[in-house]
Amino acid sequence: MKPSTFFPLLVVLLLHSIQTFSSAASTMETVCNLVGDFYVTPQFCVETLGADPDSRTADLPGLGMIAVNMTVNNATAVTSKIESLLQIEFSNDTRRSLETCRGLYSDMIASLKYATDAIRAKQYDAAKSLVDASEGVATSCDAQPEVPSVLKSDNEKFVRLAILAEAIVSRLSGN
Repeated sequence: MKPSTFFPLLVVLLLHSIQTFSSAASTMETVCNLVGDFYVTPQFCVETLGADPDSRTADLPGLGMIAVNMTVNNATAVTSKIESLLQIEFSNDTRRSLETCRGLYSDMIASLKYATDAIRAKQYDAAKSLVDASEGVATSCDAQPEVPSVLKSDNEKFVRLAILAEAIVSRLSGN
């Protein structure tokens, strides 16, 4: 190919790449601007979803999957932390509280994985029902009588991610 014909082709390819990236970024930004009524700031939404490279090219269902998967990953990390805490010598009440929290998070991980299956199958109302229940896990864990304070910030982070996932999945189901 002659250099004179190569340059216009390069410009066209570059412009197409910029437009594609801009379109995907604007999908995420548009979604993040719509979730404010769920107590999620657009900034938190963009920063959180933007941490996943796939969010740059994701459509609304893809962003829902990303948000739910981030919530699953966080719940898995909290469960691991609880497992580590259970290796420490605690009172029987603290141990029971930690075991209850571990059970709550473990059950929610399974439910959230079903939610991703539901999103893939375009069963958005089912996904929404599963994700809606996730917020209560951290609240129930915090309500245990002897939960160590080191778990409080993990529960707060989980709630924020669960609310973000709920907000996006609610958009999928038309709510």
